[in-house]
Amino acid sequence: MREPVTPRVTWAAWALALSAFAGCIYLAHRGAVAEPMRDDSRTFLCAVRLALSGGNPYDHAQLSSTCTAWTHANPIVQPYFYPPPFLAFSAWTAVFPDYPSAQAAWTIVNALTVLALAWRLSVWSGLSLPACIGGTCAYYPTIFNQQVGNVNAALTIVLLEAVMRMSGSWLAIGVAAKISPVVVLAAMVGRREGRALVAFALTTAALVATTVALYSRAPFEAFHADVWPVLASGTYPFDVPRLDGQLNHAFSRVLVLLGDDPSRTHLSPLANGIRSALMLGMSGLLAMRARTEPTGGLGMLGVAGAFGCVMVLCAPLAWDTHLMLVLPALAFAFTALPPGRRAGLWIAGLSGVLALPFDWWQPVTYLFPDLAAPLGAMKMVAVFVLYCICLVPRPAAALEPP
Repeated sequence: MREPVTPRVTWAAWALALSAFAGCIYLAHRGAVAEPMRDDSRTFLCAVRLALSGGNPYDHAQLSSTCTAWTHANPIVQPYFYPPPFLAFSAWTAVFPDYPSAQAAWTIVNALTVLALAWRLSVWSGLSLPACIGGTCAYYPTIFNQQVGNVNAALTIVLLEAVMRMSGSWLAIGVAAKISPVVVLAAMVGRREGRALVAFALTTAALVATTVALYSRAPFEAFHADVWPVLASGTYPFDVPRLDGQLNHAFSRVLVLLGDDPSRTHLSPLANGIRSALMLGMSGLLAMRARTEPTGGLGMLGVAGAFGCVMVLCAPLAWDTHLMLVLPALAFAFTALPPGRRAGLWIAGLSGVLALPFDWWQPVTYLFPDLAAPLGAMKMVAVFVLYCICLVPRPAAALEPP
């Protein structure tokens, strides 16, 4: 029987958690100021403004012109590849007339989303809320996600709720924001969750209707004509960093070696086919794993974490910001692995590798170029190990909340 936690320990835990949260916001703000070009939120905000004016957010030239005119600068703008309903989710930013206020609001909402994610991880894993806040905010991908203004904290919440509740409505929201959560459909089909599948279809239809009401059918026509073929092929029509570079943590960093592209920036048809087969196979294994797990149990937290790993490993590209999706897997590993020094070393090692900023090991690769490939693959291997940990069923006694 555990000894009761004293009020002093509780206050100390909360102080550390909130300090980690404040540090996360500060470091994200400082990074955004120091490197303003690394900012996905600029793409999101300008895409909404362009779509509301009747333009095509999937046309990179139009998007860049809109950004230049609105920000009164000439920044680098990443292409917009998100499904049209994401424009509806972002429409609230249109109430801000100028770019600085819209970006500030986006940053605040993102920060609050991080707190919401820590809360949901605490609820589903049984870990203490201060521990989840501190761990989530001190996790480097969280800081990086805040810095670039991406939405992976919100996507992780949606993934959690969709899997833990077997909710088709939550899954529809995730697929409408990014295509990758569609892999969770494998678990719903495997469990014969008929109501969830109907809710998925109805919610998707409602989101499509809302988006058409706000923006007309034009974004859908542009998405299916210009973007969907790109996503299906796994080959981007613009210059990207080398897939086998240290920044990419997906299987594509290895699969790119199967092609004859000397620039190592695009997957060959064979490599893309293998990537798709891996995604289907890994999702199928999870569907079998989910069939015997009770809804909302810790076993389903492992399934959610493993699906997050699939979304990272089987993406065409996966940066540090995408590693937020494996936070449920880390929470499951912390909860489900048997207590002891060996389990602690496993968790510490995996967390340390995933949370290690690229800038920290970059000097090592300058001094020892032969270490560049092994070091670059470490995070990919760590995510795959987490997937394996989540895939193996645990004894019932090991799945009781702490």
